[in-house]
Amino acid sequence: MKHHPVQEIRRYDNRKLYCATESRYITLPEIGVKFIDGQGFCIRDAKTREDLTVKYLVRALVSIDHFNKVIEVMNEERCHDNLKEAYDFQVPEEFKNA
Repeated sequence: MKHHPVQEIRRYDNRKLYCATESRYITLPEIGVKFIDGQGFCIRDAKTREDLTVKYLVRALVSIDHFNKVIEVMNEERCHDNLKEAYDFQVPEEFKNA
C-alpha cells in the first residue's frame, strides 16, 4: 500500500470542512474517496482541536454514491489496514476476539 502524508482537515463552526494541505474546502464524498485510496487525514475542530475523524469518516463513507460497490471492493481487512497505517489505529484489547 502506498504511504501518503497525513492531511489536516479542519471543521469550522459553519460545519464546512477545510483541507489545510490542499488549501480548499472539501466535501464528505471526497473524504470517503481519500480514505478508500489510503490517504491519511485527521479531521479536527478548528477551535477546540477535538479529533472528529471517525465521526466524519463514517458520514463520508455513507455519502459516497456507490457505497455498496465500495463495500464489495474494500473488505474489512483493507479497512483495518488503512486505519492502522494512516492513523496508527489500534483496536482496544476489550474489542479483540469479541
